Amino acid sequence: MTSPNLPGEIDNHKDTANLLSVGLVSGMVLHIEAIFLYPEEQIALARSLQAKATRGLGGASSPIGFLGSPDWVIGGAIVTGILESVASKSAASTAKDQLTQAQVAMSEARSGALFIPVADITDIESPYPERWAFTAHKERIVERPFNVKVETHTARMIHNGAPYVVARTTEGECISIAWDKVETYQAISSRKR
Repeated sequence: MTSPNLPGEIDNHKDTANLLSVGLVSGMVLHIEAIFLYPEEQIALARSLQAKATRGLGGASSPIGFLGSPDWVIGGAIVTGILESVASKSAASTAKDQLTQAQVAMSEARSGALFIPVADITDIESPYPERWAFTAHKERIVERPFNVKVETHTARMIHNGAPYVVARTTEGECISIAWDKVETYQAISSRKR
C-alpha cells in the first residue's frame, strides 16, 4: 500500500492511461487496450493528392463528403461519374489519376498500420482521434567505404481521419467503432513504477 505524499515531497510516479473505457449510445461499454494507428507520411501524401484533385475539379464534392475521407477515395463508378460531370475530361482524368495515387498511399498506410498500446499514445486523454499520435524511433546502420554510420529515423503514427476507430479490446477482440456513436470516453490511469 502506498501512502500519500507529504507536503514538499516529490512524486516520481507517473499516471499513465493504460486503458480506455468507451461507452456507446447503445449502452455497450468497451475496454480498449490498443488503437490502430497509421504512418503519418502516407496519410499526409494521400490527403495532399486528394486536395490537389479537389482543387483541379474546382472544389467538387460527392455524396461521401468533400471527395470522401482519405480512406474512401475513388469509390468506383459513382465518383468517376461525378468527376466527369463536373470538370473537363482532361481535369477529370488528372483528378482520377491523383485519387488513384491517393488510394495507393492509403493502401500503403493500411499495410504499415500497427496496434499501438494506449499507454504509448500521446494525447490519448483527449476523445479526439485526430490528436492521437505515437512516435517511433528506429536506428539503422549505414555502411560506407571507410566508416559506419548509425542513422535514426523517426516515424509518427496517427489516426487516418476516417469516421471510425479500429481498436483492440482487453478481451483481444479487434473492432471498428463508429466514433460518432461514442457517448462516454474515459482514459483510465494506473500508476507505473
